[in-house]
Amino acid sequence: MLQTTLACLVLPLWEGYDEAYHFSYAQHLFEHGALPRLGQTGLSTEVWRSLKLVPTTFRNAHDEGRLLYSDYFK
Repeated sequence: MLQTTLACLVLPLWEGYDEAYHFSYAQHLFEHGALPRLGQTGLSTEVWRSLKLVPTTFRNAHDEGRLLYSDYFK
């Protein structure tokens, strides 16, 4: 439990390339009570908005509007 709490506090939000998709999977299960459908279920509006608010690396900035670390720290 302590290790999980520490990881949540130390790792930046959405740092992993697939973290937004993990969250969206759980969110879809909670809201719809069913598994997401491959090719049909997308990210929620909340997730898209949050992705534009947090800085990311150049490698993860393929989506238009993402904030790079270099711009964030200017």
